[in-house]
Amino acid sequence: MAWLEMEDNIVHLDKVLGRLLSTVDNKVGFKNTLIVLPADHGQPEVPGYLSEHNIDGPHYFDKKLINKKSLFRTLKKRFGVGEQLIKAYFHPYLYLDHNLMAKKSINREEVEKLFVTELEKLDGVYMAVSDAQLEKIS
Repeated sequence: MAWLEMEDNIVHLDKVLGRLLSTVDNKVGFKNTLIVLPADHGQPEVPGYLSEHNIDGPHYFDKKLINKKSLFRTLKKRFGVGEQLIKAYFHPYLYLDHNLMAKKSINREEVEKLFVTELEKLDGVYMAVSDAQLEKIS
Protein backbone atom coordinates (compact mmCIF):
# COMPACT_ATOMS: atom_id res chain seq x y z
CA MET A 1 0.00 0.00 0.00
CA ALA A 2 1.35 3.45 -0.91
CA TRP A 3 2.07 6.04 1.79
CA LEU A 4 -0.76 8.34 0.69
CA GLU A 5 -3.20 5.42 0.81
CA MET A 6 -2.02 4.58 4.33
CA GLU A 7 -2.38 8.21 5.36
CA ASP A 8 -5.88 8.27 3.85
CA ASN A 9 -6.81 5.10 5.77
CA ILE A 10 -5.60 6.68 9.00
CA VAL A 11 -7.64 9.84 8.34
CA HIS A 12 -10.70 7.69 7.61
CA LEU A 13 -10.11 5.58 10.75
CA ASP A 14 -9.75 8.77 12.80
CA LYS A 15 -13.16 9.98 11.57
CA VAL A 16 -14.82 6.61 12.27
CA LEU A 17 -13.34 6.49 15.78
CA GLY A 18 -14.43 10.08 16.33
CA ARG A 19 -18.03 9.19 15.48
CA LEU A 20 -17.86 6.06 17.65
CA LEU A 21 -16.49 7.93 20.66
CA SER A 22 -19.00 10.72 20.22
CA THR A 23 -21.86 8.20 20.16
CA VAL A 24 -20.52 6.39 23.24
CA ASP A 25 -20.15 9.68 25.10
CA ASN A 26 -23.68 10.83 24.17
CA LYS A 27 -25.43 7.50 24.87
CA VAL A 28 -23.47 6.14 27.85
CA GLY A 29 -20.96 8.77 28.96
CA PHE A 30 -17.22 8.32 29.23
CA LYS A 31 -17.32 8.03 33.01
CA ASN A 32 -19.24 4.76 32.52
CA THR A 33 -17.03 3.46 29.73
CA LEU A 34 -13.77 1.60 29.33
CA ILE A 35 -12.41 1.75 25.79
CA VAL A 36 -9.63 -0.59 24.68
CA LEU A 37 -8.28 -0.38 21.15
CA PRO A 38 -5.83 -3.21 20.47
CA ALA A 39 -3.88 -3.15 17.24
CA ASP A 40 -1.40 -5.17 15.26
CA HIS A 41 0.39 -2.78 12.95
CA GLY A 42 1.98 -5.58 10.94
CA GLN A 43 5.14 -3.62 10.14
CA PRO A 44 8.56 -5.18 9.65
CA GLU A 45 11.17 -4.85 12.35
CA VAL A 46 12.99 -1.56 12.69
CA PRO A 47 15.95 -1.47 10.25
CA GLY A 48 18.40 -0.60 13.04
CA TYR A 49 17.35 -3.69 14.98
CA LEU A 50 17.72 -5.90 11.90
CA SER A 51 21.14 -4.43 11.17
CA GLU A 52 22.32 -5.05 14.75
CA HIS A 53 21.48 -8.72 14.24
CA ASN A 54 23.17 -8.93 10.81
CA ILE A 55 19.85 -9.30 9.03
CA ASP A 56 19.54 -7.50 5.73
CA GLY A 57 16.37 -5.46 5.55
CA PRO A 58 15.05 -2.01 4.79
CA HIS A 59 17.40 0.86 5.55
CA TYR A 60 16.86 4.30 7.01
CA PHE A 61 18.13 7.19 5.05
CA ASP A 62 20.82 9.10 6.87
CA LYS A 63 19.43 12.41 8.17
CA LYS A 64 22.95 13.81 7.84
CA LEU A 65 22.54 13.59 4.06
CA ILE A 66 20.22 16.58 4.30
CA ASN A 67 23.21 18.75 5.21
CA LYS A 68 25.09 17.59 2.10
CA LYS A 69 22.38 18.88 -0.20
CA SER A 70 21.40 22.42 -1.02
CA LEU A 71 18.40 22.49 1.34
CA PHE A 72 19.90 24.49 4.18
CA ARG A 73 21.73 26.89 1.87
CA THR A 74 18.46 27.51 0.02
CA LEU A 75 16.52 27.96 3.26
CA LYS A 76 19.09 30.44 4.59
CA LYS A 77 19.05 32.36 1.32
CA ARG A 78 15.25 32.50 1.03
CA PHE A 79 14.17 32.72 4.68
CA GLY A 80 17.23 33.68 6.72
CA VAL A 81 17.18 30.43 8.73
CA GLY A 82 18.39 26.92 8.00
CA GLU A 83 18.68 23.78 10.08
CA GLN A 84 16.87 25.36 13.02
CA LEU A 85 13.63 24.94 11.04
CA ILE A 86 13.81 21.20 11.82
CA LYS A 87 12.30 20.81 15.26
CA ALA A 88 12.58 17.02 15.41
CA TYR A 89 13.04 13.90 13.32
CA PHE A 90 11.42 10.58 14.21
CA HIS A 91 11.70 8.18 11.30
CA PRO A 92 10.00 8.59 8.93
CA TYR A 93 8.63 11.95 10.07
CA LEU A 94 10.39 15.30 9.97
CA TYR A 95 8.82 18.02 12.13
CA LEU A 96 9.24 21.69 11.34
CA ASP A 97 9.34 24.45 13.96
CA HIS A 98 6.03 26.24 13.41
CA ASN A 99 6.76 28.75 16.18
CA LEU A 100 10.00 29.80 14.49
CA MET A 101 8.23 30.14 11.15
CA ALA A 102 5.54 32.30 12.74
CA LYS A 103 8.14 34.41 14.56
CA LYS A 104 10.05 35.02 11.32
CA SER A 105 6.84 35.41 9.23
CA ILE A 106 7.83 32.47 7.03
CA ASN A 107 5.14 30.86 4.87
CA ARG A 108 4.73 27.27 6.07
CA GLU A 109 3.51 25.89 2.73
CA GLU A 110 6.46 27.43 0.90
CA VAL A 111 8.93 25.88 3.36
CA GLU A 112 7.18 22.51 3.17
CA LYS A 113 7.32 22.53 -0.65
CA LEU A 114 11.04 23.25 -0.49
CA PHE A 115 11.58 20.42 2.01
CA VAL A 116 9.58 17.97 -0.12
CA THR A 117 11.54 18.87 -3.24
CA GLU A 118 14.92 18.51 -1.53
CA LEU A 119 14.06 15.39 0.49
CA GLU A 120 12.92 13.56 -2.64
CA LYS A 121 16.42 14.04 -4.07
CA LEU A 122 17.97 11.97 -1.27
CA ASP A 123 18.89 8.32 -1.60
CA GLY A 124 16.45 6.22 0.40
CA VAL A 125 13.55 8.65 0.05
CA TYR A 126 10.89 7.42 -2.35
CA MET A 127 8.37 10.17 -1.67
CA ALA A 128 7.95 13.08 0.72
CA VAL A 129 4.53 14.53 1.57
CA SER A 130 3.89 17.78 3.40
CA ASP A 131 1.22 18.61 5.97
CA ALA A 132 -0.35 21.00 3.49
CA GLN A 133 -0.66 18.19 0.90
CA LEU A 134 -2.25 15.87 3.47
CA GLU A 135 -4.68 18.57 4.60
CA LYS A 136 -5.91 18.93 1.00
CA ILE A 137 -6.66 15.20 0.86
CA SER A 138 -8.72 15.02 4.02
